[in-house]
Amino acid sequence: MRTVNCLLMSLAISVLSARAWCVDIMECEDESDGTRTFQAHCPPGTKQVNEKSYSTTPRSEVQARAKLAVTLYAVPECVLCDQLREFLAARNVQFTEKNPNNDVAIQNEMKEKAGELRVPTLIVGEKSVVGYNRAAATAALIDGGYLTEEADQSASTEEAAAAEEAAEAEAPAATEAPAGGASPP
Repeated sequence: MRTVNCLLMSLAISVLSARAWCVDIMECEDESDGTRTFQAHCPPGTKQVNEKSYSTTPRSEVQARAKLAVTLYAVPECVLCDQLREFLAARNVQFTEKNPNNDVAIQNEMKEKAGELRVPTLIVGEKSVVGYNRAAATAALIDGGYLTEEADQSASTEEAAAAEEAAEAEAPAATEAPAGGASPP
């Protein structure tokens, strides 16, 4: 009995402390003149015509919970495909990669979703981005709930710093002036 009381008490506390996830709105029709209003509850003298539930959860939270599927159609040894993979990885986007190179079923799927056979192709939900179009990919990921504009700017800054470091590491050391004091032409 004591366990049941504890369970009921913890259930009551969790229910009372939880946020409201939706609001119910009633469409009420006045019985005398037929005018319609929207109320939390239909007042006397009206009848309920319709009812809708609206989420009170902020859009960003809804998107974070319901992210759209991300698929990357890419092939090995493709510079643009590699760039798009790095772009997604820098933003911590989980995706499914499919290679349409020798698979007719994947080619047909890609043609149906994107309208053409070109790699790389990024599919976020119903949106397709053909080729490496950074702005379009960013917009699709924002719409899909994977990014905010601030997060993308932060990732872009980190990518630029990494690219600069890589370029400096690959640059040859500065050449010294030739012996004999002559300056290069």
